[in-house]
Amino acid sequence: MYILLCTCLQNDLFESAPPLLAVLVSSSNTPADPHIELQIHSQKLRYNLQGIIYFGHTHFTARYIDNKHNAWFHDGLTLEHNAKYEGNIHEIDLADGPNDQIPELYIYTIQI
Repeated sequence: MYILLCTCLQNDLFESAPPLLAVLVSSSNTPADPHIELQIHSQKLRYNLQGIIYFGHTHFTARYIDNKHNAWFHDGLTLEHNAKYEGNIHEIDLADGPNDQIPELYIYTIQI
């Protein structure tokens, strides 16, 4: 079980490390960071960006980021069961999805 503890200082403290973090960004214009770090007790843990979910025009799409930092775009309406290779995440703009969609959610997984 992963417990998020809230303190009076308005800091969020994890009691144990969750394997996956979903960061809601839809109303914040927060850019995607390829890596984030959390401190769990005295241990710093690194999380890698693994996906971005976009929304626009009443439709969700997604980007999957593989372990080599390559981005793959998926749109079930146009690509069906396939994903389209887009390039390395350091070479493409993650701030906007195709067709002017905006990021809704960043998905991070713990680096093992």
